[in-house]
Amino acid sequence: MLTGRSGGLPVILGLLCSLASCSAPHHNPLDPDNPDTIVRSIKGTVRTDSRTPAPLAQVTVLWQNEGISGVSDAAGTFSLTTIGTTDGWLRFEKPGFRTDSVMVRWGGKKSVSVDGYLDADPVLDSLMIYTVVKNWYSQREYSLAVDASVADDDDVDTVWISNAELALRKPLTKISSVLFQGRFYDYDLPVTSLEELVGRPLNQDTRCYPEPVCT
Repeated sequence: MLTGRSGGLPVILGLLCSLASCSAPHHNPLDPDNPDTIVRSIKGTVRTDSRTPAPLAQVTVLWQNEGISGVSDAAGTFSLTTIGTTDGWLRFEKPGFRTDSVMVRWGGKKSVSVDGYLDADPVLDSLMIYTVVKNWYSQREYSLAVDASVADDDDVDTVWISNAELALRKPLTKISSVLFQGRFYDYDLPVTSLEELVGRPLNQDTRCYPEPVCT
């Protein structure tokens, strides 16, 4: 015990306990310092699924077993706390990216590290639809031309043009990682004349590999 004197009054400084003897028991099963704790953690990083992966912020990370969610920070890192012990799916969601999930297997561990990768949605940079006319002596030949430029990280497999009213769905030819083209005659399409397409909207959708279909 340390004693002292200040202003004529004794000052007693009591050392209540040392660090070793002052450690309180961790019996609470929800106490992370309890060796028998039921608390578990899922930590990890979310990045872009690209040639050069980059951290993704503001990704919603959902532990579907218990409906627990969090958001990744500027470095793409996240941390969730759970008391479940059942393996399950960890879901990643962010606008402008395709949703993905990762299976979490505890394997008797109390902390699991998971890496998620999200693929950006393809973006249609430009779309040109026009007719091509070929003169053959006494007749003309008409065809429909479609040129689509898609911004993506080279994982778009197929681009279609479609019109639900005409039950039209035709794939374009992949010219490069970003350019897709199609050349169609009236007999390639569900019309008797290309004039039937005038005023009708033609939509585009894409398929990525591996599946699923992305629009």
